[in-house]
This record gives sequence, structure tokens and C-alpha cells, in this order.
Amino acid sequence: MIGKTNILTILRRSYLLNKAKIRTMPRWLVLIIPTMMFAISVAAQSTKEDRQNNGAQNIFELLSEDEVLEITIIVDLDIIISTKNLDDYHSAIIQKKSNNHQRSGWKVKVRARGKHRRKICDIPPLKINFNKSEFKSENLESHKSLKLVTHCNDNEDAEELILKEYLAYKIYNIITDQSLRVQLTKVEWVDMNGEHDIGMKWGFLIENEIEMSQRIGGQFIDTFAVDGHHVCAKSGARSSLFQYMIGNPDWGISPCKNMSIIRPESSGAFLTIPYDFDFSGFVDAPYAVSDYGLKSVKERIYLGDSKAKDLEEAKDLFRSKKKTIYEEVRSFDLLSRSSKKEVLDYLKSFYSEIDAPLKGKDFYEKRLTKRK
Repeated sequence: MIGKTNILTILRRSYLLNKAKIRTMPRWLVLIIPTMMFAISVAAQSTKEDRQNNGAQNIFELLSEDEVLEITIIVDLDIIISTKNLDDYHSAIIQKKSNNHQRSGWKVKVRARGKHRRKICDIPPLKINFNKSEFKSENLESHKSLKLVTHCNDNEDAEELILKEYLAYKIYNIITDQSLRVQLTKVEWVDMNGEHDIGMKWGFLIENEIEMSQRIGGQFIDTFAVDGHHVCAKSGARSSLFQYMIGNPDWGISPCKNMSIIRPESSGAFLTIPYDFDFSGFVDAPYAVSDYGLKSVKERIYLGDSKAKDLEEAKDLFRSKKKTIYEEVRSFDLLSRSSKKEVLDYLKSFYSEIDAPLKGKDFYEKRLTKRK
């Protein structure tokens, strides 16, 4: 947690460095700074007993809410934008609004992450590093980093894309517990220099991979590539079929791409946990590009290397979850009516295909050959 002295020092330094700009700051920012400093200095922090009663075991669970998490990120946005293609960390403050409207705050380091999105996004996805020492008194088994998927750009469709990608994670949570949990987040962006007036935007936090591996009884393996023969057949079929369901060809295990590798305690065969779905037909981002000879990002290709038996078992699992998945989409009222219909239609097209042989690389190679 940030102490009163530390957080006020940070804000005062920011003020002294930028006092020449105060006259040009937006009026709302000039008014809010004194209020923010006062609120931070006097806000009551949750006690250790409160945290334990809430059952939080790590930073992700500490920040989790049943519905939407509201946070404020105070950072120099000029630096984030100008260094988004670098892996440099920058100081920031994150505040969480609690149910009693008081705020807890943490000093953090943030940097841009991802490959494609950091190039095209005004506000790129972030990796957030917490100071582990601040959580010792909370008795949390915490690893220090979380990923934040941001709204990317300030246009009409940007936040709709975020909500669809969040929904993709939630669908895989329905399929299996061996998946990354996500927390839908409403982010208030506060620029320390007062140059950018972004306001509140949708985003979501992704569970730390090491914490996820411990939750499911395994060890996260940070590796460049995995031999398919060393992957658990059931896990491989399940994750591959999910990628087919959402129309996402942007993944792999050799080399590893958008796939976390977990070694379970009970077996030597690796588990495959997918993430980053913005190139999928399910999300249908305007910047997504098709590959493998696909005519559009909406076409599906099966890239799994699973035996027929394991794939059929995975299909049975997905059939058993169909009703729950549809209900998850229908009840997600933050999506516009048109986006919700589009998503449901896309899922229905998957279930209409699931009984037939899935379209793999051979299908599209033959199609390319016929064109020639």
C-alpha cells in the first residue's frame, strides 16, 4: 500500500516538475488534484483481517469484483505513448475504489506489452508490476505482475472489441478451469501532466500465469517452444478446439505464441492455456489479418495435432457447455445488440460445423491449389 507521505511526495514532485503547465491544464484536472491528494491521504485502507475474510490469495483476487472493477491509473501518458515500442518501465499509481467508496492505492511500474497492439494502439496494453513488499502484511501469495488489456484507441468500436475479447476469455472459463481468469475493469486514466483527457474506458485484467498455474496445480514453464508429443492430448484438443470455435489462428506451441505452457504436478504432459484473442473472427478487430489462405478472419482453421479420440471427447465437452455459453453471451448486457447477435451467430455456426470434420491446413491448401 502507498503511505500518505510517499504518495503525496509523488504528486508534489509531479506538480513541481510541471507547474509551468498548470495554467494550461483542463479545468477539471486543476480542480481534482487537491481533492485527489486529500482523498488519498485520508482514505482508510482495508485491514489484513478484511483481506483474509475476502479470501484473497493473490493480487488478482485482491482486485477482483463480482461485476466491474473500478480503478484509477495515474501516469505520465506522454511517456507511455512515446515509449510504447520499448520495454521500459515507468512509475504510476493505481487506485481501487472499494464498496464504501474509499480508495486503496499502490505504487506500480508499467510498460507496454504485446506485439501488434503496441504498434497500433494509442494506449497500448500494459504489464503492471506491483511492489511485492507492499503485500507482505496482507499475507498474499503474490507474484508481482498483471496484464491489463486497454481500450487501445478512442473510436466507436474500440471498447466493443474489448468487451468481445473479454467475453472470449469468459467462454473458455466455462469450458475449463484450466484457463486464465479475467476481471472486467472500468479504468479512469489520469495524466500526471494534464495533457490528455481520456476519462473512463473499458479494459480487463488477466490473471498472472504463475498464479494460474498454482491454482490448477502446476508450474508455469517459460519456454520458446514445446514438442507437440509432450503436450497433454486432452488439453491440446480442448484449447485447439476453442481456438477453432472463436476463429483464432494466431497461436502456436512451436514456437509458443499466445499460449501458456503449464507442467501439472500429477503428470509430465504439458497443459496449453490460450490467451490474446484479438485476431479471432469472434472479436473481428479491423486490424486483424487472415493467414493460411483464409478468405477472411471469420473463416475457421483447425491447427490442433490431437488424436481423433481426444478431439471427439473435446467436442462432447463443448456440446455439453453450449447452453451455458449461449446464456453467458445473452446475459452480457454491456455488448450492443448488434454485437451480441453477431457473436451468437458466430458461435451457432461453430456448433453447426462441430459434427463434421474440422477444416485444417489441408483443406485450405487444396483450395489454394484449385485457384491456381
